Amino acid sequence: MRISTTGWACLADQVALRRRAAEVGPEFAYFDLRTNELGNHYETTDLDEIDRGGALRLAAEKLRADAGSSALADADRGIAADALARLYAYVKEDAQ
Repeated sequence: MRISTTGWACLADQVALRRRAAEVGPEFAYFDLRTNELGNHYETTDLDEIDRGGALRLAAEKLRADAGSSALADADRGIAADALARLYAYVKEDAQ
């Protein structure tokens, strides 16, 4: 099974999607979740869940700004968006 996502999702929904895919993936002979066409919709609450202040919050804000910056190349914006999503996932993983 191959699932290709499109549209927009907040960081919490993206993490939930990837976790659920990891849970059900082994039930299939072939499972491939493709999220490269899934855009990031950032909410203030997403950044608050990373941290309300300090170094992590500053890093999250910088990554969010870079992900939406028209001054950067598409590849660089994608890297920033992926890094922010990964930071969010790490923080949420540690909270569990």
